[in-house]
Amino acid sequence: MLKAASSRIGCLLGMLMVVATAGQSNAAILTTYSHIHGGQVCQPGQGSESKIVYTQSEGVRNINTTSTATLYCPIDSVVVKSGTDFPGAYKALRVRVLDRNTTTNISCTLKSYTTSGILMTTFPTRSSTGSSSSIQTLEWNSSNNTFSNNHTFRVSCTLPLGTTSTSQSTIVQVEADIATFQ
Repeated sequence: MLKAASSRIGCLLGMLMVVATAGQSNAAILTTYSHIHGGQVCQPGQGSESKIVYTQSEGVRNINTTSTATLYCPIDSVVVKSGTDFPGAYKALRVRVLDRNTTTNISCTLKSYTTSGILMTTFPTRSSTGSSSSIQTLEWNSSNNTFSNNHTFRVSCTLPLGTTSTSQSTIVQVEADIATFQ
């Protein structure tokens, strides 16, 4: 009886190994995760230093009542690289904004750079859709853009002037969705 049970277990283990081996095709398991950073990572452009204020709750905002402010944000802080391989792929890059200006939208332009800092691609500018008390998402995704895995991404945004303290537009956060292959 023990020999028969042992034989069945051996047969079952053999079948499991065949199934496991058959499942190890060239297809990889895909995991998607996000790198999310508050708007506080954004830095002012030349001439915008005195126009912005950093807040814990909303990131960075333009407090100037007479002109726009330009901000530069790293949209990811980690190159998807392991040794000499690039085992991941960018799926979407986003900037989340609060547009409180009733006449001018927030606009952001995404750029990709090589790891040595050389500009490679300027992607189409994305803009908010008007003043709102809700966060708006400006997105570039892999279905309408080609992202190189060995590039880093930066976004430059223009925040409209804030005519009052309640109409100051903000960059709330920047994020990158990255799919990795295991």
